[in-house]
Amino acid sequence: MATRRNTTLLNPSDLPEKAKPHVTEGASLYSSPVFHGYSMWLLPSAGSDTEFLSSIIEHTADDLNTDAFLPHLSVLAGINDRDEAWLLKRMEMLEQRLKHNFDDIFVPELRLNGLGARDLFFQCIYAHPVLTPSITGINKVACEVFERPGNGCGYDAAWMPHLSLVYGDLDVASKAGA
Repeated sequence: MATRRNTTLLNPSDLPEKAKPHVTEGASLYSSPVFHGYSMWLLPSAGSDTEFLSSIIEHTADDLNTDAFLPHLSVLAGINDRDEAWLLKRMEMLEQRLKHNFDDIFVPELRLNGLGARDLFFQCIYAHPVLTPSITGINKVACEVFERPGNGCGYDAAWMPHLSLVYGDLDVASKAGA
């Protein structure tokens, strides 16, 4: 999906209280419905792609009695070791760096290639993206700007690229039926 550039920086202090990160001691990043820290998402542009992905997420959420959410591809996750001012400054830096890598009209194409499921709340059922140079490049630049360790390939060591379709704690039979 090609998207038009429309960058908006969201100030975390503007989020409603229930959307702000909550830290629970000893919990892992994706294991519970309480997320720990901040994530950076790549969102599809408004239009038929977003509507199509949203309808899949919403219908599956209705069928499985789970919550719906915005379709997105996580670029970085679990940023929980920096304050808000640092994060906002880094978002501005990332925006500037990405402007040099992509023209003013189109940003990366997202193609999906198969489905997956894990026993993790935020990776319950998901679609695998094709790891194009633009998708991996965005992650690499974000790792540099946000001072995240890479895995030797330039990616965030904890990054497992996916486009979530279902959030939840579901058994294997429920996932297979989705």
